[in-house]
Amino acid sequence: MGSLLPNLHNLCKMGSMIKRELESSLKRLQKTMPVLAVIGPRQSGKTTLIREVFPDYEYFNLEKQEDIDLISKNPENFFKNHSRNVILDEVQKMPELLSRIMITVDETRALGSFVISGSENLLLSEKISQSLAGRVGYVTLLPTSLKERSLDLDDDYFSDSIMDNLFKGGYPAVYQNNVIPSEYYSNYISTYIERDVRQVLNIKDLVSFRKLLVLLANSVGSEVNYATLSKQVGISTKTIQNWLSILEATYIIFRLQPYFDNFGKRIVKSPKIFFYDTGILLYLLGYSMDDLGRDTTLYGHVFENLVITEVIKNLTNLNIQPDVYFFKASSQDEVDLIIGHGFRQTLIEIKSANIVNRNFFKGLNYYQAVAAAKHDVSRQFLIYNGQRENVSGRQLLNWQEIDEVTDYYDSQN
Repeated sequence: MGSLLPNLHNLCKMGSMIKRELESSLKRLQKTMPVLAVIGPRQSGKTTLIREVFPDYEYFNLEKQEDIDLISKNPENFFKNHSRNVILDEVQKMPELLSRIMITVDETRALGSFVISGSENLLLSEKISQSLAGRVGYVTLLPTSLKERSLDLDDDYFSDSIMDNLFKGGYPAVYQNNVIPSEYYSNYISTYIERDVRQVLNIKDLVSFRKLLVLLANSVGSEVNYATLSKQVGISTKTIQNWLSILEATYIIFRLQPYFDNFGKRIVKSPKIFFYDTGILLYLLGYSMDDLGRDTTLYGHVFENLVITEVIKNLTNLNIQPDVYFFKASSQDEVDLIIGHGFRQTLIEIKSANIVNRNFFKGLNYYQAVAAAKHDVSRQFLIYNGQRENVSGRQLLNWQEIDEVTDYYDSQN
């Protein structure tokens, strides 16, 4: 495989749209479910995707007052006249419409009647599930993946810069609008905190919430210690847990859970914190490219964050709910990422180095010894900054080739 990454400056000049892999899942669900729900973080491209896939559907934006007024004036009449081929964008603004949608699709029994979208919060999925159980097909749209940003581009636009991709992140506007990443993510975080966080749980202590965000960024890739965070931020551990749930529900962070089985070994059982987007992560850290290049330890964690997030994006883009973990024994033997798939597991070690060291396989060797009796662990990868090769049956891939790890799951899907 050649280099996947576009020259970002030229891509911005082209103004081309980034083709999203979820298109095929949406078109498939249109034929099997009466309601389609597209959820994900704000500004991840949900509206663009929906309107591109369903150009003939009538579109209503529930952040526009005129559309709100039109619907709320007489909801019964609205759904009588709009019973099919309707998009309701930002549906979390009017969750009371979900019951109306249920009544309408039960009457018409037409597939693909409604497409609803929303920036996820703690209540949206629950309300959709309660109102539309058995009638809705979900897809989750995350920020663009490395693979998506490479589609439909000539080789002239490719770049091998890992730093560009770490700092740019995956949000479409950074690429399509020629935005300076630090300015974009500054506005994103400010708007996110002032708007989304206030709406979800009416958090008033925004200074402490922002402090928590920065602390999480500085401990990326580390096991979370709720008591320590509580002391550092100056709030209760219960509040820390609540705030982390908000950050997860709004797709800022995720907690990578440890994998443990009855191996007869002492293992770590605390999750690790990662960010869904490295652009947001590096903005919160306040690092420049030179700063990150000098801090080799932090660079390794940010590189690990990129690889793990790309695996999650690729699986999510296949409309597969990611079943991912890490493993760490008390002996400090560790596997950075495990993808579960029934009896079979894919093991991934992640290193920011560009030269292979035999010690890189220490954790894989350990896990293979303790888990081989219970799982097929023959699929093992090292994702790093070096050249593609095969070492003792383990596939070594450059970070630009991450999608090859998840191609297997596409064939099994």
